[in-house]
Amino acid sequence: GDSGYDPGAGLTRSAHRYGFRRELAVREGRGGTSSPLDHICGLVRASWQKTYSFISPSYTSGRSNESLIIVGSQGTTGTRSIYKALNLAGKTGFHFDDDQRDKATWLRIKTYHFEGKDTDALLRYLDYIGSFQVAADSPMPEWAPLLLRRFPNAKLLLSWRDFQEWERSRNRNHPPGYAPFYPLIDVYTSPATHLSHRNSVANFQLYSSQLLLLSCLFPPDRILIVDMFDNPSYCQSAWPDLLRFLSLPADVASVRALGPFPGC
Repeated sequence: GDSGYDPGAGLTRSAHRYGFRRELAVREGRGGTSSPLDHICGLVRASWQKTYSFISPSYTSGRSNESLIIVGSQGTTGTRSIYKALNLAGKTGFHFDDDQRDKATWLRIKTYHFEGKDTDALLRYLDYIGSFQVAADSPMPEWAPLLLRRFPNAKLLLSWRDFQEWERSRNRNHPPGYAPFYPLIDVYTSPATHLSHRNSVANFQLYSSQLLLLSCLFPPDRILIVDMFDNPSYCQSAWPDLLRFLSLPADVASVRALGPFPGC
């Protein structure tokens, strides 16, 4: 009965994005006041540390001394373009749809379910992901909280896309379109995980909650939000923003040498 419900009614695309960016800006101390999410984020972080206390931070394996870059957004938000940009900037890694190296291991990771599983096996998977410079695409949105616990220096790239655009594209181009969070608690073959099995209200809540969850867990100075679908303003600042995030030179000559940002 809610098929006509618009989860973004009354809010423009820019307002959605502005609100999300503003929360991060306030948490960085640029907003002048405390964020309404500060208390919630504190509870989230406390719960996260308790839930994953069995995962010890790694300073000897993986890439803990060189920040692992996690592209932690859902697929169909521009993750492939971002991954290509990271490659051009000298960062190598894995994107599930583009890279065939040891695909069998990545399939095991993608279909891994945490309840009742062997902790040693989970740590081996985390360290395997941490052996790359970049981890992108499915199942990184679900694994990002565990990876941050294992690799405290990790950085997070969040790609933004208007929810309704994302839901339509996901259902059209990637059926059955798994809902955020559900791969953590149910098997991929279950209809309960499919976007089409749930109404847009529930899907919107899951989509937004996952972005806010990750923004709470990662320190604001280790998060970069990108919007591949906000052309041309995004394309004008894409390379400088990304290079600065990677602590690489972002001068005009460096940007020109890289050419157009992928997807622009």
